[in-house]
Amino acid sequence: MAAELEAAGIYRELAQDRPERFRPLLARTLQNVGVTLGALGRPAEAVDPATEAVAMFRELEATDPGKHRARLAKALWNLGRRHAELGRLDEAYRCTDEAVTHWRALAADNPELHGPDLASALSNLGARLAEVGRTDEAIAASEESLAIRRRFAADASAYLPYVALSLSNLGALYSRVGRTLDALPVEREAVELRRRLAEESGERYLPDLAASLSNLGVTLSRLERVVDALLVEQEAVEIRRTLAAGNRALHEPTLAGSLTNLGVRLSELARPADALLPTEEAVGILRRLMADNAERYLPDLAACLTNLGATLLDLDRAADAVEPAAEAVRLRRELAEVRPGCYLPDLAQSLTNLAATLAELGRHGEALPPAREAVLIREQLAHRDPVRFEADHDRSLHVLRLVHEALARPV
Repeated sequence: MAAELEAAGIYRELAQDRPERFRPLLARTLQNVGVTLGALGRPAEAVDPATEAVAMFRELEATDPGKHRARLAKALWNLGRRHAELGRLDEAYRCTDEAVTHWRALAADNPELHGPDLASALSNLGARLAEVGRTDEAIAASEESLAIRRRFAADASAYLPYVALSLSNLGALYSRVGRTLDALPVEREAVELRRRLAEESGERYLPDLAASLSNLGVTLSRLERVVDALLVEQEAVEIRRTLAAGNRALHEPTLAGSLTNLGVRLSELARPADALLPTEEAVGILRRLMADNAERYLPDLAACLTNLGATLLDLDRAADAVEPAAEAVRLRRELAEVRPGCYLPDLAQSLTNLAATLAELGRHGEALPPAREAVLIREQLAHRDPVRFEADHDRSLHVLRLVHEALARPV
């Protein structure tokens, strides 16, 4: 890191006198600084050098078309990753989309050289599209990435980790849109491939294996195979806890995700007492992470608080459940105001849980506004996509009816 910063300073001075010779070297060094800072878990510091590198490569490409296009594409791809790590989803999407445009043109001229780069950019584009709620487009990008990577892996096993990555991403997207039967074989293949890679190469592929196990657990749960789902999530937690013990800063965020999922899996098996501990642990981790990067971890904390409130309610601790349920509503309302397409379904879930919690305490007058709001949101969602949202709408409507009935009863 120190050497890269020193090199950037030297090239900056040299570029003042001989820009045609040293500006390309300065741009590459700034890009490397951004990549290194990102790898060190310091994305906020990485954005400025990464942004400057993109600007320089853009100028260089405009001056000498074609010569710097690949480096511009890579710089955009890296800048997009840094924005994504900071939760700046619009900026992340724009950078990644432009990178795909450049790689596609380069791969059209030389598919053997630039096909792998196009596949990587498409994989990242799928993630960015999913983050902004454009799931169908995300699936198309991920399917294209997988097809390219399978083609290269057929001739070189070095591409197998990238096949596994595309499989894992695609399975998660299928699951998100309710295509669980399509997701299951894709996610199983990802787990099998990553398990094999981890056995052959040790710790290097354990984080990827844990991610695929966690995705598989969600899909198995949606197929009502809750015991199988619990087993794979327990394995994911075990792997991620071991990794976090060795590098807390790097692996605690994913440990929090697996702990959250583990709590959900235990709740699905009617084991709320067992679900409480991992859910509370996940909330604690996410609160610590929020202190350094609130924008990035706010959605995860909101989801975990929703789960915590529901778990406490299942334990007949409705009075304790109100605070996390209300905080989840507040956080998800903030998110939905900025990105309604992404977060309105989540807000409706938290509103329904809050209404049910208040009703359980006999506070039906307070329960009525969130119950009504949840029904209105889910009514609109179910009208647009009945397959995904009809059951959620029915649950919110059920809670609203119970509240109305209680308020209509004589005291």
